[in-house]
Amino acid sequence: MKKKVIGVIVGVVVVALVVVLVFKLKGNGPKPGSDVLVELRPNPGDPESAVDPEYGRAMYEQNCVTCHGWRGEGDGPSDPYLWRRPRNIADGSYMNGRTDAQLLDILGKGGRDSKSQLSRIMPAWSTTFNAHQQDDILAWVRRLHPNIADFVKAGDWTRHEAVLSPARAEQVKAKAGSDLAPGDATVTVYAVWSDVKGRARRVDEAVPAPGSSGLAGYVAFTRIPVAEGKQVSIGVAISPGEKKIHRAAVFERVVLLKGKDRDEASVDAFVKSFEGAGENISGVNPPAIAGREELSKTLGDSVKRLYWRLVLGIDQDREDWDDIKAGKMPNTTHPGREIYDRMKCAECHGPSARSKGPGVSMKEFVATNLADGARMGELTDQYLLDLLENGGPAMNISGVMPSYATQLSKGEMQTLIEYIRTLATEKKK
Repeated sequence: MKKKVIGVIVGVVVVALVVVLVFKLKGNGPKPGSDVLVELRPNPGDPESAVDPEYGRAMYEQNCVTCHGWRGEGDGPSDPYLWRRPRNIADGSYMNGRTDAQLLDILGKGGRDSKSQLSRIMPAWSTTFNAHQQDDILAWVRRLHPNIADFVKAGDWTRHEAVLSPARAEQVKAKAGSDLAPGDATVTVYAVWSDVKGRARRVDEAVPAPGSSGLAGYVAFTRIPVAEGKQVSIGVAISPGEKKIHRAAVFERVVLLKGKDRDEASVDAFVKSFEGAGENISGVNPPAIAGREELSKTLGDSVKRLYWRLVLGIDQDREDWDDIKAGKMPNTTHPGREIYDRMKCAECHGPSARSKGPGVSMKEFVATNLADGARMGELTDQYLLDLLENGGPAMNISGVMPSYATQLSKGEMQTLIEYIRTLATEKKK
């Protein structure tokens, strides 16, 4: 097995190098657009700062694009040849949960040796870039995703993740008036505080209830398509009391082309028109952008779904924690649950397998939320069996994931996988 794994790793590296070579020979510029352009907004930065994001951009484009892509979406030319898709660093839902110190640790030490215990495909760059250069790269990476501070001017924020129950997912669909997009059942909620107390981004408690003392608001993000092959981030921030939207915005600049004319304002204005809406948002229907009715519908449906996902995600997370405190676990009669408990899977994945619970959320590494249908739906039963049998390092993922080959029979592993499958409905055949 070990020789086979080494052979596969060598093969992946060779293919990746070929892809990189072809990529460079073909040119290293972004692909031309159509009549919709997606651009990063200009950011003058701090002229007094020693950190230079533009210098970081040059290093990123030279060294990181082949895996993470031009916009950081994890879609570089090496992506199809890698065991795990590179991190989408344009995803504000994930990236705001990581501190600068954590990202620098990953950048400098690589995935395997960082405290976050990520994929070994992520190399250690400390031998290539000095500390100042790594700061510059981080500054550019932070330009690629929306930042909480752009939505709520406040202090600390804490990250909370919930998987909507089927009933709540149906509520979102009914209230927003559109079907959930793939992955929409998993909601990342940021609770933003009005003060700074050095709170951990991932805290060992439920999302604070609306009206909690010191709470400045809640923020959530989503990624949506605006044209073929082009996505943008949309964020909404709601007040902690009335749950009204006080900011709705598109992170990137969306430019609509008509002949030689560039319309840089219409998409921003359309999304902004939802500000002030609350639970009446279902009936808010701003005039469509002229000649862009389909795009307008996509934007409007996405804002409405994001609002309701945020509101109901708060309720879901609080209910999840209430269940954990009450000892109410999912599917306890399934024989795989006994194996889950016996192998102490809860120490990393949580007692409810939702990557939350006493002591779980405070860990540096983030164990997979086994109830996340979008994530689990990407994994075949054979992959999960190989993972249980060989452990994380052999599968090129977290070294924290052990091998159970000497502790479980293959039949028990299959039973455990069957139990895990009951937690998430989406499955890849």
